[in-house]
Amino acid sequence: MVALFTYASLADKGTYLEVVGRHPEAVPARLEGHRIARSLGYAYLIEDPGSQVDGFLVRNVQTPDLWVLDDYHAVTEGLYERCRVRVRVGEQDQEAEAYVAGPAMNPAPTTSGPGGHA
Repeated sequence: MVALFTYASLADKGTYLEVVGRHPEAVPARLEGHRIARSLGYAYLIEDPGSQVDGFLVRNVQTPDLWVLDDYHAVTEGLYERCRVRVRVGEQDQEAEAYVAGPAMNPAPTTSGPGGHA
């Protein structure tokens, strides 16, 4: 099992439930050194040293859930990639995985801010 940092649409517990089929065990978390950008109508994470993204850390994500989430994020099509990040939960850092732009995503963001698919 892994922990997953969620932001944008998956930060909404209703959306997570709809995609995965169960309520997440989630706590507020912050990813520092990144911001949300948008391209092709999707929100994704990009590195930005002075920025931070608030979201949720979903704990105990099981392997079958990751397969469903990879499908949702079109990982095999290259829209997103799942990678390791360090998030802040309260006063502690924790390793997690997060979905970032994949090679098929236009790397030049059109806007930034909350919302979108991820």
